[in-house]
Amino acid sequence: MKYIGVFLIILLVGCTSKPVYREFAVDVNVVDDEQIPVSSAIVTFSTLDSKKPFPKKQRTDKNGTAHFSFWGTKGESLKASVQCPNRWTPASDTLVELRSRALTTIDGKKIKPEQITFVCIPPQKKHVVVVQTRGAHRLTVKYNGKSAAMTDAQGIAQFAIQGAPGQLIQLALDTSSQPHLRPQMPVRQLTLPAKRRFLIFEQTFSTVSPPKKRRRNSRRVGVPKRL
Repeated sequence: MKYIGVFLIILLVGCTSKPVYREFAVDVNVVDDEQIPVSSAIVTFSTLDSKKPFPKKQRTDKNGTAHFSFWGTKGESLKASVQCPNRWTPASDTLVELRSRALTTIDGKKIKPEQITFVCIPPQKKHVVVVQTRGAHRLTVKYNGKSAAMTDAQGIAQFAIQGAPGQLIQLALDTSSQPHLRPQMPVRQLTLPAKRRFLIFEQTFSTVSPPKKRRRNSRRVGVPKRL
């Protein structure tokens, strides 16, 4: 019995000391500050154990996701880091530590991969300018001095722009082809917001009649009479 007990202890120690390796998976998502997926961000995934590093790098796809799978032990310490695209700035921690979780349970049921999200802010945001004129149509819209669009028969025009938050832009309506409109060459200055927005430019015009030309009085010069 003594030898059997020693054998069982050795067997149990051997079983508990041998790690069980299983497949793990992590999905890393990168979005901007409006939850829009960010592609081409570089995600690095590795273990915190310096004795067996396995760094993996991937670029996020069009959905802003990088998929990682590996073999390891349950509860292993891992880390994920992100490098935002060129000129983008991180708005969240660029390093996250987590514990590994298996893809399947002991009975073979699938488990959703661990989810990590990073946030990167773009240097510029896209906006849509909407122009609405009343009392005039077919006017050229200028954006920072350059022609960008023309209002239609209903006096409406729209076009996309992009710029850095806080940037000052200038919109103008070119009335040089319609000198009877008032005001002439109206201008608006707008500050670009931090989030994507519709930028509205509304303008009401009035018209003035052109001055009437004065008619000259044509007097008939009498024919001199002979005395």
